[in-house]
Amino acid sequence: MNNFLKKKYGFGSGKIKKLPPSKNKKIVISINKEANPEAGGYTLKVNSKVIDLTGYNEQGVFNGIQTLIQLLPVQNSTSNNQNLSIPQLTITDYPRFQYRGMHLDCSRHFWSVDF
Repeated sequence: MNNFLKKKYGFGSGKIKKLPPSKNKKIVISINKEANPEAGGYTLKVNSKVIDLTGYNEQGVFNGIQTLIQLLPVQNSTSNNQNLSIPQLTITDYPRFQYRGMHLDCSRHFWSVDF
């Protein structure tokens, strides 16, 4: 995410560190195995004071960060005067099916063993 922010908007969030809980945090990313029973699931809450992303596992945090990136403005800017705004929202997302991939009915086509 740091690389994306640096490239797209001209700033980064600095080094990522594991810090103790604090009321002054603006972005909180955490893993809570009890937050969502589905692997890859996450909850993203944005309000005027904090962005809180809680994933069930590392995949859930990754998916939540991708959603957060999609909420940022589209235009590139390297100006330090630009304020980024994200709408206040709550998103709870998880895969509908455990298996993610393409289902291909190979029995309709006859392929050689080499293929």
